Amino acid sequence: MLKNIWASKNIRITTKLRILNSNVKCVLLYGAETWRVTKATLQKIQTFYNTGLRRIFHIRWPERISNEELWKRVGREPMDIQIRQRKCGWIGHTLRKSPSSITRQALTWNPQGKRKRGRPTNSWRRDSESELKTQDMTWHDAAKQLRIVFVGGLLLMAYVPHGAKGLRIEIPDNQGKEFIIGYMEANAFDGQVSKKPVDLFITTSSATPVDVEISTPKYGNNVEKIIVTPDKVEHVQLRKELRLHGNMRCNNGVLIKGNKEIIVFGLNVADASTDGFMALPVDVLGTKYYVPAYRNNAHFVNYFKTAILVVGVEDNTNLSIKLSVGGNVEVEVDGKKFHDGDWINTTINRFETLHIVTSGDLTGTFILTSSPVSVFGGSTVTTIGSGRSRDHVEEHIPPVNVWGKTFFINPIPNTDDNIFRFLSSQDNTELMVNNNKYVLQKSGYFLETRLQGFSVVTSNKPILSVLYVPSPTDRSKSGDPAMALIPPREQFNSFYSFATPVSSRNAEFSTVFVFVIEIKDKNGIVLDGKPVSMSQIKGLVPHDSFSAGYLEIPPGSHTLKHSSVIAKFSGILYGGANKESYCFPVGQRFAQINEVRMYVLH
Repeated sequence: MLKNIWASKNIRITTKLRILNSNVKCVLLYGAETWRVTKATLQKIQTFYNTGLRRIFHIRWPERISNEELWKRVGREPMDIQIRQRKCGWIGHTLRKSPSSITRQALTWNPQGKRKRGRPTNSWRRDSESELKTQDMTWHDAAKQLRIVFVGGLLLMAYVPHGAKGLRIEIPDNQGKEFIIGYMEANAFDGQVSKKPVDLFITTSSATPVDVEISTPKYGNNVEKIIVTPDKVEHVQLRKELRLHGNMRCNNGVLIKGNKEIIVFGLNVADASTDGFMALPVDVLGTKYYVPAYRNNAHFVNYFKTAILVVGVEDNTNLSIKLSVGGNVEVEVDGKKFHDGDWINTTINRFETLHIVTSGDLTGTFILTSSPVSVFGGSTVTTIGSGRSRDHVEEHIPPVNVWGKTFFINPIPNTDDNIFRFLSSQDNTELMVNNNKYVLQKSGYFLETRLQGFSVVTSNKPILSVLYVPSPTDRSKSGDPAMALIPPREQFNSFYSFATPVSSRNAEFSTVFVFVIEIKDKNGIVLDGKPVSMSQIKGLVPHDSFSAGYLEIPPGSHTLKHSSVIAKFSGILYGGANKESYCFPVGQRFAQINEVRMYVLH
């Protein structure tokens, strides 16, 4: 009977998964909390469940898909983790009972003597204690109702306080209810300080309107309230004085809050010199950063500068900055000068901004704080590559704990060969770039290279991948210098909502969405609720099991998703106009995949 259901083309995959979980798995794991699970038993259970999943997704034997990849596709955990979840939940539930409860007494009772001949060496209690010990826990800890979940391939632990109704862990992404940002120095193509306002583009994937408040709590306490409606973009201009300039400390932090989740993009505009960034919500921010910038040694002009902006999120945050080595750096903070490799030790408060600039290259600068901060990096204005056109470039930098190890590189179409920098977070980081091996011996070191066509980059330790669109050598090609962070494979998402900005001269950019997706899923992309035909996809290039291409995007607010709920892809938005361009990722997940995290759920 089940075979007919799994094979049916009239039943949606989501419905089949619900049937598998509600009618099959619940019976399969009934009473699993009290099992003493052996390897043989676990293998039989897992094989049965995997078979059901493979039949639902019509995965035949010639398709060599590992079980790990199968679980990743459907967002399910292995059976040993699911059983451990149930066991730990039941242990916590039982241990919180009254000491007089027979159930609790039976759970903690430890009879003395030897077991009879023929009985297993291990008991349920001994197995459970071993599992708790691997998490450095005791029975007392389990009484706090430990839950174990898998997120992004990692084992994460969550304490659910007594009285909490159920467990719900959300993987952070670029959508959020609170953002704290700032605007670093942006100069015109001739080095003049920008006199243009700074811009915000706000949209939402919510089905209902969202109340949004934009304020500068420590800079005049200006407040602007707007309503963001679904599938539309709200363009907000803020006063130009919020933009930082030179080495300075002030209170120019911008707070953006919504009563529901919103998506925020910033645009920092100077005359014929523009770049944008995807804003990171507060729940994504961290305490450890390595910052990318860009200095072009081949075509350097004295007003080209690299810059870093740090915005405080909490009061009395200890802030330590180790300047990059070998970049001819000189900055001034609080009246003191610092150079290559120097440590800057200070504090920063909520909404306070610390801005440093130098004619040297700040790429690889390390930031360590006692509380989360918001960090931006880039260049005030620069050329990139061998062309002569100039532009401001910047990005909102993610913390190290969300960096990745696998990247699919798809250069921006109709531009000169793109430049890429791969920045290390740990010593002795090994990189494989299209089967060529490189080693970054120290944390903060980076590899710079040009790549043509669809490429694959992997590493043994977390890295940050940065794309730099070069100054065009052929004016028939679009745009100007731009900078974008490349989402790692581990952080691909299945839904994106974004907006296209306008240029400094109020002209529309020619915008493309450059994407990477698994080959088997390339037919299911949906733009603004309408399926994308293969004729709309341009420059489609396969590489192993993935393919890359791009779509031309009209001006306005847009949504991109896949018709399959389990298909994930990534994308970068690039817009070119006369003498200026912008580039940023349209979104990604920000699971903290580089460390074990303890979440307290309410």
